[in-house]
Amino acid sequence: MKKLIILIFLLICISSITSTSTRDSKVIRKEALVNYERILYQKEVDRIKKMHAKELNNFLDHLAKRESSNNPNVINTYGYIGKYQFGRAALLDVGYTDVTALKFKRNPNIFPEAEQDLAVIKLMRLNKERIGNLLDRYQGKTINGIEITEAGLLAAAHLAGAGGVKRFLKSGGKYNPSDGYNTKLTDYLKDFQHHKINISYV
Repeated sequence: MKKLIILIFLLICISSITSTSTRDSKVIRKEALVNYERILYQKEVDRIKKMHAKELNNFLDHLAKRESSNNPNVINTYGYIGKYQFGRAALLDVGYTDVTALKFKRNPNIFPEAEQDLAVIKLMRLNKERIGNLLDRYQGKTINGIEITEAGLLAAAHLAGAGGVKRFLKSGGKYNPSDGYNTKLTDYLKDFQHHKINISYV
C-alpha cells in the first residue's frame, strides 16, 4: 500500500510538471504535497470507518444473542419482536409505525432481518443523542464497580431506554431498573462495557 501511495504521488508530480511549463515549480510541489496528504487522510478515514464497523458488528452480534439467541423471527411473551427485541415505542422511534407484534407474528417478512439491523443502529444513534453530554461526562468513570463506556450505555439504553440510563447516571447508580425477566440495567452495562464502539463513525 505504501508503494502504491508513493507511485500515485510521483505520478501527480510528473503530471503537474509536464502539463505546464509556465507554472512555478514551488507551486507545483505544494499542490502535489496537498494531494498526497489528501490521499493519506482519506486512507486513514477509511481505516477508522472499517475498524469501527467491525467493532459495531461484534457489538450487534452480542446484543442479538443476548436479546433473542440471534433469532430474527422471535416474539417474546411481552410482545417484543426480532433479533433485538423491539418494543412498540422503539419501533415508533425508528419509523416503523405499521409494524406491530400481531402483524409480525402473522408475517415476519414485514420487518426482515436486514431492516432490523439498520433499525437498531438508528435506535442506537437516537439513544446516544438523547443521553447527550452525560456520555462524555461519565465515560471512563466507575459506577457500582462498572466502568462506564459508550457500548455499555447504549446496551443499557436498549434495555431501559435513554431516560433510564440518564436517571441511572444522575443517581450515581441508585436507580437501577430491570425488565420483565429481571435483567437489570447494570447487567447490560457490565456485559457490554468491553466493546470499543463509537456509533458516530458508522
